Amino acid sequence: IIGFNSAKFDIKLLNKYLINDSSKIIKVLGDCREIVTQHNNRPKKEFKKERMYDDNFSYDFCLRFLDIKKFTAGGTLRDFITAFSNKNEKTVEKGFLPYEAFNLNNINFVLNQNIPFEYKDFYNSIEKKISITQEQYNTYLEDQKKFLTRWDYLLYYNENDTKSMIEPINNLINLFEEENVDMLFNYSLAGCASLIKYSYCYTEFDINQKYTNDYPKMKPYELSEQKYKYMIENYKKQDEKAGRPTNDSLTYDDHDEIKRLIMTNSKCYLCDKPFSYDNKPTFDRIDNDTSHTKKNIQFSCDYCNKCKSNNDEKTFQMMIQIKKFADINHLPK
Repeated sequence: IIGFNSAKFDIKLLNKYLINDSSKIIKVLGDCREIVTQHNNRPKKEFKKERMYDDNFSYDFCLRFLDIKKFTAGGTLRDFITAFSNKNEKTVEKGFLPYEAFNLNNINFVLNQNIPFEYKDFYNSIEKKISITQEQYNTYLEDQKKFLTRWDYLLYYNENDTKSMIEPINNLINLFEEENVDMLFNYSLAGCASLIKYSYCYTEFDINQKYTNDYPKMKPYELSEQKYKYMIENYKKQDEKAGRPTNDSLTYDDHDEIKRLIMTNSKCYLCDKPFSYDNKPTFDRIDNDTSHTKKNIQFSCDYCNKCKSNNDEKTFQMMIQIKKFADINHLPK
């Protein structure tokens, strides 16, 4: 659900309705620039009972409320529409509405009337002036003639308010798409711009190129007993959770031998980057059906280990190549 400047207005009005027995807010970013909520569409009693007794229950759907201003450099709604609408097509004009002419106490009385608002009704108490020009007011008068009451005009105004944003939003999404950036996947204009900027740095990347790097000499990494104990305890938990036999798993007594092997094989076997206190080794299993044993581990950096375990072979090889290219050219990965 995309709005314009909705972080200041719409979302804050909706907030109190987003926390109840059937929904909850799970993420808030940047002063309400983005809110993600979970909802269910089951009967209230059924849902409450399921949520109370079923550990595996889930919500039926999520809603993401997004302020499009997080992807722009500021300006008004009219600025946004002008900047991102198709230049050769007439943009949808939403009309003019005196926001301060009615409130919750008098809304029905004011909007049920069948006469136009007066020019003075468009006074803006914040700017301390009438918010539209006489020419704009004349346009409003012509539009109001098409409708029986002010309520009818308000419906027309709200519909145009929505229609006027559809084309500019799509154009902005497509603008980033041309640079192979998924705008809605990112959190801000800066995030999208950063992806575009660094994508140009990779124009010379070749997945088949053999990249070698003369890494600066750094203090060799020495595996402490405390760090080793923490690692093997975590690896044993992983193996047990996966149902792998742990009879021959690494023990505390293996520390000295593992420490020596790391200092002997002092670089990641996948990317060749030397181990250091900024690039610590991990234990990568050779046979993934077997637990972490002395004969079933080789040493890799954390980045490569995660790439190898979370991706297929082709994707993994590409990510290792990107890492090597990035290290040589001092780029972020």
